[in-house]
Amino acid sequence: MQARAGKTPRGSEGDVDQQQAERPPVTREQMAMVTLLTALMLFLYDGLQAGYGAYIFSYAVMSIAGMSTNEAAYLNACFLGHLRFRSPRFHRTGHQTCPILHAYL
Repeated sequence: MQARAGKTPRGSEGDVDQQQAERPPVTREQMAMVTLLTALMLFLYDGLQAGYGAYIFSYAVMSIAGMSTNEAAYLNACFLGHLRFRSPRFHRTGHQTCPILHAYL
């Protein structure tokens, strides 16, 4: 009885080991797909982060009375720093870790 393509008859475990040794662990197509999807995900994440940071800056300049562009830039830096560090202290103390937020809230 012949084995179908991809299946080996029982008892021929040496053939299975040989087939696994010949097959590459990851194909080029799989590697390309994972690389492209990772690049796309990072591109989208970074774009959303920058876009929201720009929104925070423009909202602060236009909506908060008396806030200068330098202070709005500090506010944006607090947002980006929060994303970067995500420390439990920031969550516990809230706006007190950012002096610009503390002055206006």
